[in-house]
Amino acid sequence: MKIAISGASGLLGTEFSEYLRKKGHNVLRLVRRKPGSSDEIEWNPISGKIDKEKLENINAIVNFSGENIGLGRWTKNRKKVLFESRIDSTRLLADTVAQLKNPPQTFLSSSAIGIYGDCGSTLLNEGTQPGKGFLSELCVKWEKATDSAMKAGIRVIQMRIGVVLSSKGGALKKMLPAFYMGVGGKLGSGTQYFSWILIDDFVRAVYHLLISDNIQTPVNINSHEVVTNYEFTKTLGKVINRPTFLPLPGFVLKILFGQVAEELLLSSSNAVPQILIGSGFEFKYPRLEDALRFTLKK
Repeated sequence: MKIAISGASGLLGTEFSEYLRKKGHNVLRLVRRKPGSSDEIEWNPISGKIDKEKLENINAIVNFSGENIGLGRWTKNRKKVLFESRIDSTRLLADTVAQLKNPPQTFLSSSAIGIYGDCGSTLLNEGTQPGKGFLSELCVKWEKATDSAMKAGIRVIQMRIGVVLSSKGGALKKMLPAFYMGVGGKLGSGTQYFSWILIDDFVRAVYHLLISDNIQTPVNINSHEVVTNYEFTKTLGKVINRPTFLPLPGFVLKILFGQVAEELLLSSSNAVPQILIGSGFEFKYPRLEDALRFTLKK
């Protein structure tokens, strides 16, 4: 297949692009500069510029665009950047492919488990209604930005992604230094649920959605073994053989990180990947300990 990918330089885009190439597919990367090779397509979501001719006759487009949600406090300006980097880019891609003479059959677009908000221990599937808060509102508008592609008859899937675990980047890589120094610990009460997926299973899940023509719906992309923050902390400590007895109280996290702490670090999401499992997808690393040992080579 011929597949265009936005956000191809990020962790998820890089890993998925490599996975596709190993399977023999032709990967086109959307870049925000002058293309340096024939497999690059220039675009600029801020100005609304995109070389749409190069998107003609592709089989699919996979959208991983978006500024890092956990980088810095959510100031008014930072929220604006987070909105624009997701919604404007997604809308530009959706509007563009909807106007093509030979549009792609499939459009996979990122969203997040955070759409459900803080739901305690309640089981969340793809039919659960969005919650409240900045992150929920962001995800709702992010998903709605694909409407034009859907109306044009393109198969659209909103990928509601959990925390992707990888030793190469993302949340796990940020956690590791503190844990290796023996100062890791639970966040707040530690009872909040943590929806995660190993990056190796993540790329396989996205590919599964890409080739499964019968799926056209929002899809939770996370392991079916959801754990609490306390369980995650203890498991990570066990895998790297370090103590995990220094908790970070919730009020300290809120002082340090503000709304980021409330909606990312202390929020609880017990999500079930109902569509993935129902469509026959099988996880290679469904258990957290096995997943951590594999990615950390322990």
